Amino acid sequence: HIDPGNPLEDSEIEALISQLELKSIDDLQVSLFGGWTSYSERIIYYIRKFFNKKGVKMHKEDILGGGSRSVFLDTKTGKHKYIDLKHFKQHYLKRILEANRNKLLNL
Repeated sequence: HIDPGNPLEDSEIEALISQLELKSIDDLQVSLFGGWTSYSERIIYYIRKFFNKKGVKMHKEDILGGGSRSVFLDTKTGKHKYIDLKHFKQHYLKRILEANRNKLLNL
């Protein structure tokens, strides 16, 4: 999470990337999620500008708006799973309710 209310310098993005211990910037795959309309445009601009200068294209992007999103990251493999509100309602909410049906009925 990066606070969109604070300016973001290239050096801050570089510091985040350096923690990944990549051999090359070419090994980086970037996905950008989140942000609120009328609040996060500036920080998104700086993030895109930084990666454009480095020649890194965005792999996936779902930004701005007011809806909920979740991203699950496997820190060992780097794989991530993105779930928006519609996907959550369609696939996960039903499973959660079914798995907890008895508990809910006994409330």
